[in-house]
Amino acid sequence: MKRRKSRLIVVIIIILIILLFKCQHDPYADRYLTEKPKQENVVGLYQLTEQTITEENLDFLEGKQSTIELYEDSTYQLVNYPDWMNIDEQDSLPELITDSGTWYIDKVGSIYHGDDESEDAWGIRFSGINSVHLTNNQPPYGLIFTYGDPDAGDVMIYEYKAENRKEEELLTKIFTLHGKTREEVIEELGEPKYLESYTVGEAMGEFRVELYNTYPLTDSGNLDVPIQELWWEDGDYYITLWLHQVNGEWLVLNSYRWYKDLEF
Repeated sequence: MKRRKSRLIVVIIIILIILLFKCQHDPYADRYLTEKPKQENVVGLYQLTEQTITEENLDFLEGKQSTIELYEDSTYQLVNYPDWMNIDEQDSLPELITDSGTWYIDKVGSIYHGDDESEDAWGIRFSGINSVHLTNNQPPYGLIFTYGDPDAGDVMIYEYKAENRKEEELLTKIFTLHGKTREEVIEELGEPKYLESYTVGEAMGEFRVELYNTYPLTDSGNLDVPIQELWWEDGDYYITLWLHQVNGEWLVLNSYRWYKDLEF
């Protein structure tokens, strides 16, 4: 009888242990990205908005901004990145690192749903700091750095901050393309994603206003001048070229490389 009770107690303990482990769960797992993203959709500037490692949230930054910028050439720039991995004491504050290196998209873990079902979690691996989970099901993505046991929920959260881009980076010209033929441009940039033809008189809005520098509307003869407008996607940016005809050949007259969320 005593043996049966002992066995029953052991079985109950085992069941409780199994239930305990099943109840443990990364509280941020439902945010993790489960499909590999395109690199151009990951490129951009991210800012630290929350941390749960200590109770003081972002007070330790003393008003500074902590950012990570991912560039199209697979390099990155850290500014005031908190180095929680190398603090000496539990109550000490992390060193703020400003550094650069390389990055690439990779699987950084798995998300378990029970019954032995799991999904790959996608993120970023860096050359100089620990890997990070990508979040959200579609762009703009976010970043979550996990420290220690994922079930403990000790994280740093970075959010995509398009508005933090320098104003001069939102809209630029590509002067190296000006004067090139349409064939030369297509050879360099590939086939355009979009092409529209119209006349100067039909060009409307602030987006096309610079056409009037070459073909002012005060000259009625300019109204029927044909224009071709070509678009390409370039990561988080569009490239737009305006071409006009010179001696029967289409040449680049003006250009914009502009951030996709920019409004005219």
